Amino acid sequence: MPTPKLMRLALGLGAVCAASAGVLFSGAFFSSTDTSKANRVSAAQVALHVYDGAHNLATGNVLIPAADLRPGEKDPREAIVELENGGDVAGKLALTTADAPAGPGLQLLQILHLDVDDCGASATCASPATVYSGAASGANDLALAGTLAASDSRFVRLRLNWPGAADDPSLYGVATDFSFHWTATTAGT
Repeated sequence: MPTPKLMRLALGLGAVCAASAGVLFSGAFFSSTDTSKANRVSAAQVALHVYDGAHNLATGNVLIPAADLRPGEKDPREAIVELENGGDVAGKLALTTADAPAGPGLQLLQILHLDVDDCGASATCASPATVYSGAASGANDLALAGTLAASDSRFVRLRLNWPGAADDPSLYGVATDFSFHWTATTAGT
């Protein structure tokens, strides 16, 4: 026959097991849902606009008028272009030449001298910083210093000449086209 002590122990263990089973098999779960309809996510952007000296969009336009360029001309042909960031974040600017021809057109680009000057905020290019000075065919991946803030502009002077020391009669009458490809990337993290 069980002793009263053993009986109390068995009843105590039974109560603990019953309480544990009640917790383990409880049908109560916690769930929470929050809804906020006023959230909006948008990506930042840099929107580069290139303007010619008359403040016209320069896409597809001749930037440097170089018709009838001759070896040794005293004054280089030049243009000052405005780069405007129409985006909402700062951007890093770069320039490269594109669409270079082959044959005599490429030979001419290898002889022509191109200067690229960063004029900063000065439309008259009062105190330029040289970005590049060399053969027109070699103006690739030129990074302009600093960044261009959203809604700001920067001016760049492009000067092209045919050095007299590079006079090559086989290139007289040769015409060539090439493009300037401007890029702007976010100046973020």
